Amino acid sequence: MKPNLLLCLVLILSVHCHAAIVVSLEGGRQIVSTNIDLKTRCYEVSLTNLAWGVFLSKAEGAGELSGDAFDTKIPEALQVAEHLPKVKTQDYEPRLLDSAPILFVAVWLHGKSDDIIIPLPPTFGRWNAYQPYSESEMIKLLKPEAKKKLKETPGMFD
Repeated sequence: MKPNLLLCLVLILSVHCHAAIVVSLEGGRQIVSTNIDLKTRCYEVSLTNLAWGVFLSKAEGAGELSGDAFDTKIPEALQVAEHLPKVKTQDYEPRLLDSAPILFVAVWLHGKSDDIIIPLPPTFGRWNAYQPYSESEMIKLLKPEAKKKLKETPGMFD
């Protein structure tokens, strides 16, 4: 049984912004902003997939999130995202991405033509917290970690 985590996603968007970080709600889209509590989806990636270099295409939904663990980290990541040129030109759906065995958690901004991954702390010096990465950049960093963990604990994560 997986624990549910409750998260509040916040983002202050410029009024001149033509695109946004949005969440689909009944009746249309909702721009993520301050003072709106939203439930978001959490996705998990297995070590085996990471070790093979397969990342977002194999991320599986793990339900909605709850809890206070990320209540200050996610807003900070979304504030970083707010200033990215890509976010001003297309809409992104905020998601949380997790690979617990290698202690990786990130905000995943899923767009129609690309994705942005913003790791949350702690990162233990393996990648930079709050730095936006493309999927290919993140695979280069996560793949060796996944292979190492699988080698250390054979059969445990199959």
